[in-house]
Amino acid sequence: MNTLPKEIQILIGEYNVSHRPMMKIVLNQLVKKYKISKKANKKCDSCNTHLGENNGQTTFIFWKKYKFCNNSCQYDTEYDIRKSYREYMRNKTK
Repeated sequence: MNTLPKEIQILIGEYNVSHRPMMKIVLNQLVKKYKISKKANKKCDSCNTHLGENNGQTTFIFWKKYKFCNNSCQYDTEYDIRKSYREYMRNKTK
């Protein structure tokens, strides 16, 4: 081992044999938390009401995905997003 370069000796010394089994536990916990948060995040992007089983309606506004519970929520949010974008572009060109 002493004939190896110092950097490789350090890497070998840092290797932990129990790393993989411990990481498997951590990754399983992350997947479980992700699934729970994904279920919890089924809310309308306008009024924050829970969308339930129907998952509402999905639309893209300026290349970003939004979820809405009905057409009025979609209209309100889309109007505000497009209005703020127009104002931003107007101020940017000045």
